[in-house]
Amino acid sequence: MKTMLLWVVLVTPFLYRLVTLGQTFAADEPLSHFYLFLNDIAILLALVCLLGNSPQRGLMRGFFTLLALLLYLYYVVDIAVILLFSTRLYWQDALHYGGQVSHAVGMPVFLLLLASLALIAALFWCHRLIWFPRRKRSATVFSCVVCAGFLLSVAEPIHGDSSRAVFFRNVYAANWLSTEREPYSQSFIDSLNYNDGLTCTSVEPARPDNIYVVLVESWSRYHSGYFMEGGQPSWTPQLDALAAANHSLLRLFSNGFTTEASLYAIFTGQLPLFPQTNLSGKVSLAEVSNERSVLLAINAHGYHSQFITSGDLNFLDKASWLSAIGFQTLLDSDDFDYQGQRLLFDSPPDALLLKKVEALHGKRDQFVVIENVTTHSPYYYPDASGRLQRGEEEAFGYSDRWLATLIQQIAVGNNLVIVMSDHRTMSRVTASEAAQSGRMAAAAIPGFVYWQGKQRVIDAPIQHTDILPSLVDWLAGKQCSSDFRGALFPLTMTKPANCQIYVRGDDRSRVTAQCRSSQFDVRLAGDNTRALEDNDWSQRVVDFINATRSGKRRSAVDPSR
Repeated sequence: MKTMLLWVVLVTPFLYRLVTLGQTFAADEPLSHFYLFLNDIAILLALVCLLGNSPQRGLMRGFFTLLALLLYLYYVVDIAVILLFSTRLYWQDALHYGGQVSHAVGMPVFLLLLASLALIAALFWCHRLIWFPRRKRSATVFSCVVCAGFLLSVAEPIHGDSSRAVFFRNVYAANWLSTEREPYSQSFIDSLNYNDGLTCTSVEPARPDNIYVVLVESWSRYHSGYFMEGGQPSWTPQLDALAAANHSLLRLFSNGFTTEASLYAIFTGQLPLFPQTNLSGKVSLAEVSNERSVLLAINAHGYHSQFITSGDLNFLDKASWLSAIGFQTLLDSDDFDYQGQRLLFDSPPDALLLKKVEALHGKRDQFVVIENVTTHSPYYYPDASGRLQRGEEEAFGYSDRWLATLIQQIAVGNNLVIVMSDHRTMSRVTASEAAQSGRMAAAAIPGFVYWQGKQRVIDAPIQHTDILPSLVDWLAGKQCSSDFRGALFPLTMTKPANCQIYVRGDDRSRVTAQCRSSQFDVRLAGDNTRALEDNDWSQRVVDFINATRSGKRRSAVDPSR
């Protein structure tokens, strides 16, 4: 009975991934189940070998058990990451976010996860699948290792450069075959001679009384009836109405797939492709120096900058990073007087953000960033009685009401209010989104701007890295643009960049570029970084990416102006 239970524990995640993902891709790939089986059977065989050939006692038994547990745990967590976030569990993410699990999910859930892990560990330790005779054990282990190695080696050609290839590979092949961390050679870096080709013209300078940036967590086009015509009924009707009544950004794109990557892009004007000394995909002070920050230029224009969030800024040490790039005041969940049940990241409900914003009424020369949390997956929100509930549509409906009220209070007079999503939600792209935005569908997000009560539809493609640098230019009486940096401001003469770039989350070795009518992918591979399709823009995009990752590209904005 106990041996059967162990088999159930081992085989269940394997079959779940095989059936769930196989069905997901079956419409486009008839052999999806076969490809998944071919890739993942290596992990199941490795587990069988470790548990079936471990010694009966001693340190080696503990070593075999621990190795099997780690192998199994990483495989199971990867499945959860695919289902929740449409990406794979990469080593760097496990190291970066692993210590923050209890902080994100809450202590009760974390303790439940630990208890489940302890039970599985006990099952692995106490029960063995089979006992191979000693004289056959070496041959068995050797054959299993050879089989697993062979399956890992053939994982890459199954789909080659297909965008779906990363999901067919088993998690270890996905990490092993990732080329993102391949370094540049010093000779290659020395050979780079990149120039943005930034050109500027004079415009009438602006001086908003206050500047607000409202970041709506995970707001996606499929949530909106205004930005996603022909889609499902709107989950954010009040935000849609505000967008239609102001300067709506119909083709707005994020440059990153996480909040941290998007904040980096917004506040530095740089792609979230960090220098080759640390290509881990994380945002830390090692990657962000003060001279890269757009905040310093905004502060230099006499604005007091502050960041207000209902979340906890201790998560991933975000507070230190925000202070380092120039924010003068930080308010987070600890600054809210709320005794009720808290949401994800220890946040109070979005309704409490109103009180913090109301405290700013009557002030001038404020640059304020407001970030909500309620619409973060897994979408917890308070019901009418204050009890915590879960639901994507309901969470967005709740935030829609409160954020719309907040925006209406600050979208007055000569204030400038920029409202946008930080990134698309980490779920599978819908057919409507793919039809509307093609390969850039995972980057396409809603956004709009209030300025002096005027209404305009802006259909030019704009990306996160364009917005604040062009705002700083506008304050200084300039409009500057290049192939890779557009100008949202002035709003009457928006000038898009020739290319928009999205740093993908599913396959970290890929970057998707949109250059006018062309969309194509670039594979990150150090000196061998290359476009996967040849066109008039491919080499320019590769040169731009290499210059950004190697640190040879100049800052997006001059802090002195």
